[in-house]
Amino acid sequence: NNNNNNNNKNEKNDNIMATLQTLFAFMQESKTSWVDPINFCRQVRLNGAPIAMSRQEDALEFLNSLADQVEPYIK
Repeated sequence: NNNNNNNNKNEKNDNIMATLQTLFAFMQESKTSWVDPINFCRQVRLNGAPIAMSRQEDALEFLNSLADQVEPYIK
């Protein structure tokens, strides 16, 4: 049973869709004019690797990569 709890935590941490939904919920419900996207940034991958937050990336390449990561959750 303890092993199942660990697997559920890992699945939740690895779920880009849940992270994206949380980010959108924060943006919608926040009383401030900003939100911190760090959890989303840590979760999303570009060409299979974590994104380098200090480096500018091609927007279309990022969007395509994000769509590929989200696709399994929307089918």
